[in-house]
Amino acid sequence: MSAHRGTADYDFAASDRSGAAPYILATGPHVLPLGGFTGQVTFPSTARFRRLVGSGRLTYVVLSGTRRGTGGASTATGRITAWVESSCRHIPAAAYGVTTSTTDPGAARAPEQTLYRCRPGR
Repeated sequence: MSAHRGTADYDFAASDRSGAAPYILATGPHVLPLGGFTGQVTFPSTARFRRLVGSGRLTYVVLSGTRRGTGGASTATGRITAWVESSCRHIPAAAYGVTTSTTDPGAARAPEQTLYRCRPGR
């Protein structure tokens, strides 16, 4: 994802800290976690998140299937998730080489993650 970051400050935002942690450990601090373990501890606020997108400092967001909508619109993470889902473009997994099905029903699967591209002016 770093190759597509351009001039943005972050490679992407992740819907929770546990989802962001492996990327932070592998690539450095250019991943913005949106919430804590429970989804209640958030950074940044909804308004600041929208300013990051609006200024071009953040383009990509990865929402985890297990964390999406945590707390609904009552938490900052839930409000950010709802805004991303309604304002940003969903990038199909096939566009970046991820297959979402397996023929082995016993195979372990990673939690579903969805990639979005957000553009300034939304």
